[in-house]
This record gives sequence, structure tokens and C-alpha cells, in this order.
Amino acid sequence: MKKEEKIKILIEAFNGDVNNPEHIKRAEERMEKIEETTKRFIHLAEKGAKNAENVLEELEKRKIERYEAIKEGTKHIKDIIAKMIPKEELKDGVVYDVEPEYARGVANDKAKWDAKKGEFVYMRYKFGWREDYMDYFGDVAWTNIAGCAPMKIADEQVL
Repeated sequence: MKKEEKIKILIEAFNGDVNNPEHIKRAEERMEKIEETTKRFIHLAEKGAKNAENVLEELEKRKIERYEAIKEGTKHIKDIIAKMIPKEELKDGVVYDVEPEYARGVANDKAKWDAKKGEFVYMRYKFGWREDYMDYFGDVAWTNIAGCAPMKIADEQVL
């Protein structure tokens, strides 16, 4: 896998712009972290570590698998966003069925849109049942923060 392809995968993983120098630099820094283990082992291989060629081959294989997993995760996020109700179509006070995979601790996979706060209200159990707030998934998808992904208006408008 070429360096340019790796950088493109990493930029897309944080919804960046492949023409933005800052985004390219960020991707290169992440790529360096992924490559770090190989660099350490090459140093050991030069000192005569046993089975060095086999280990280096396995490390290369695992790096490619890691890039493929990042690419697949990015595709999955884009697929979910494409299926969600767009933020501008959400109605204040309406309860939505949300994708449970992204919404931490949401009871009954439902959340209510609060237009004033620009967040979802949902019920969660934390030292008893209580309301809590969560962002719209499309706003936080690239930040590893949980978010509600509204898929449809809920049949029952009760949390």
C-alpha cells in the first residue's frame, strides 16, 4: 500500500480534506504512530533478532489490515449518516428512533430533539433514571464522541 493511499484513508477517517496541508500533516503524524512498531522492530532485526523477516512480514500484514479496518469504519459512518434524518429536518419535541450502536446508554433506542439546545434528550440510568443530552451524530461522527443518529419518527412519542 502506497504512502499516498494510506494518507488518503487516514484523512477520510476524520472527514478531512485531502488538499488541506494541515489535514495531510495530521494524517502523516497518525501514520507515523502506526509505523512506529515496525521501526522499533527493524532496529531489533538489525541487531540479529530471530525470525526477523517473518515478524516484519507479519507486521506489514497487520498494518494493511489496520488501514482496511479504518477504511471500512469510515464507510460505515458515511452509510449511517446517509440513512439518518438530516438535522435541518428534525422537529422540536419530537421523539425519534435512534441507531443504538452510536448512542451510549439510550433507553429504548429513543431520543427527543430539543431544537433550542440543538441536542437530543434521552433517558439513561445513572444512579437512577434521569434525562441526559447527546449531540446529533452527524456533528460528532468524526470525533469519537457518542451521538444520536435519528432514523425515523418513533411510533410512541414517549421516552
